[in-house]
Amino acid sequence: MSGNYTIETYSSIDTYGYLYSSTFDPASISTNLLAENDDGPTSTNFLISIYLQALTQYIVVVTTFYPNTTGSFSIVATGIASVIFSPMNPA
Repeated sequence: MSGNYTIETYSSIDTYGYLYSSTFDPASISTNLLAENDDGPTSTNFLISIYLQALTQYIVVVTTFYPNTTGSFSIVATGIASVIFSPMNPA
């Protein structure tokens, strides 16, 4: 269902998030970029609030603010309908 959604991470590491429409090309990170965020208002986890269209594929890329940082994280999306996350394999 089209509407406003929030996508955020929960983690003990400083996450950085990107939201893309349709495809993601690591050699051209600005292509299809809709939004990016480093820190939400209350933590070092990213938070993106955006209007999303129904039946459209979006790609969330999660990385870290600091290089050579690893750790676990959860991605949560809230909005007017459920959001399904599926892992993608690079082509």
